[in-house]
Amino acid sequence: MKITTDYLIHMQTEVNRIPIIVAFGGGVNSTAMLIGMYRMGLKADLILFADTGGELPETYEHTERLSAWLVAHGFPEIVHVSKTYAGQKTTLENDCIRNETLPSIAFGFKSCSLKYKREPQDKYCNHWPPAREAWERGQKCIKVIGYLHVDAAQGFGKDIGTLQNSRIDLISISGHKIYGPKGIGALVARRRGYNRIPLAPLMFGGGQEYGLRPGTLPTPQIVGLGKAAELALAECDKRSKKCAVFRTRVLDALSPFRPSFNGEQERTLPHVFNISFPNLDSEAVMVALKDLIAVSNGSACTSASYQPSHVLKAMGLDDERIKGALRFSWCHMSEEPDWDGIQNALKRLVF
Repeated sequence: MKITTDYLIHMQTEVNRIPIIVAFGGGVNSTAMLIGMYRMGLKADLILFADTGGELPETYEHTERLSAWLVAHGFPEIVHVSKTYAGQKTTLENDCIRNETLPSIAFGFKSCSLKYKREPQDKYCNHWPPAREAWERGQKCIKVIGYLHVDAAQGFGKDIGTLQNSRIDLISISGHKIYGPKGIGALVARRRGYNRIPLAPLMFGGGQEYGLRPGTLPTPQIVGLGKAAELALAECDKRSKKCAVFRTRVLDALSPFRPSFNGEQERTLPHVFNISFPNLDSEAVMVALKDLIAVSNGSACTSASYQPSHVLKAMGLDDERIKGALRFSWCHMSEEPDWDGIQNALKRLVF
């Protein structure tokens, strides 16, 4: 049966109303869905957040703030649920450490989503009194699941096959990541059947972009983004091969210093990797190489934080290795650096 907004509103006016359960994912999509429900006058009876144990610290903070906002607006608080084994909480990280698998890779598997997201939520619902009462009346509960959004700033134009997965509803892209103009991006929205994703505007004004984003559109930047995307698709294989060749040169230059790779090399894209040098601090390496190449010890998203990478910690790496972790990246247009100069700079740190 197709569940429409009108149907949900109708069911909430019934004497024995059907319980509405929201599966909250902790991100912008689920947040937008809950705010949209509030605006439409829909009330959830239960909001579940399945905690894998590997969420960002910011996710827990956001969930706490949103829960307080929901309660203040007549919604129930967000309930945290987790997978348990023999009565004890188990996490995705523990499984990844045992199986030597990256959390980011594990999240891509359907079994992971079933085990750490759906299973704890379904188990909680099975013992939730309003659900059991509805089932005794011969009714069903309605579980509202948010749309799947992928932040593809790094993967768009490079990991094309993965982003063609039909389960993805929304994709965010950034122009400069595919060598287009800076200051332009896009949200790619896929319809579910004939239904448009019910996006809500963050700004209000004119009727451009179906009323979702007011303001004059930057035509030159839009054209530039379109051309860059066209070239990225047409040249994807050629660019990937060039990056793979450049990667070999990077590895040849760094191999004398016995770097440890953080992650599974057979699963990384050819234009980037994360490594740690034994007994070397990442800040010291960055300073030593600053006149030769630009490297990073973290993402731009966490540049304001001095805490160890939560991703590397989730992989089970020790603090010393995390402290020395560096991110090297390049592209198909990267020029050859002074490899001898790079090696000499590292030798001065090591010896």
